[in-house]
Amino acid sequence: MDVKQIFLEAFMVVLGVVIAFGANEYRENSNRQKQVQVALSGILEEIQTNQKALQESLDYHRMLIDTLQVLSRKGLERADIRIFNRGFVHPATLQSTAWEAAKATNVVSDIPYQTVREISAIYQQQEVYLQQSLSTGSLIYEAMFTKGTEGIISNYRNLSSIHRAFYYQEQRLADRYRDSLEILTQK
Repeated sequence: MDVKQIFLEAFMVVLGVVIAFGANEYRENSNRQKQVQVALSGILEEIQTNQKALQESLDYHRMLIDTLQVLSRKGLERADIRIFNRGFVHPATLQSTAWEAAKATNVVSDIPYQTVREISAIYQQQEVYLQQSLSTGSLIYEAMFTKGTEGIISNYRNLSSIHRAFYYQEQRLADRYRDSLEILTQK
């Protein structure tokens, strides 16, 4: 075997290895991009579902604010329990499963920074809303335990303040959803 043939065979082996590594890298990158697309699609769907759930709560709290304001203007001592057909407060049940799954599987490391930042801000604001829901729920439960349902509906003016606080947070979160979805769906 001459030297040229040995170099040719060595070159062919090295070329084969380089091509195999390149093909493997391409396949892995393609799989990562598919995972990113699946994750982003799930996150967008989750945000849209949360947006709808939030809108229902926002509408309910707006209705209660308006109704309790009318009762207050009329000088009524207590509210009718039937106006609270979804409870004294009705916070939206918001999901974060798709976002948490993307973080747990490290798919977020392949998503552009600005997109991750936008999505993260949404879920951070959702967390503030969730904390407000939990603390308010505790306060109402405590009031029901100590004063009973009658005590709450006779103090509906304070309850109206709670609804206004919910409405404010829900409106902020609804605005965030709208603005973020506009940005995220353009990408």
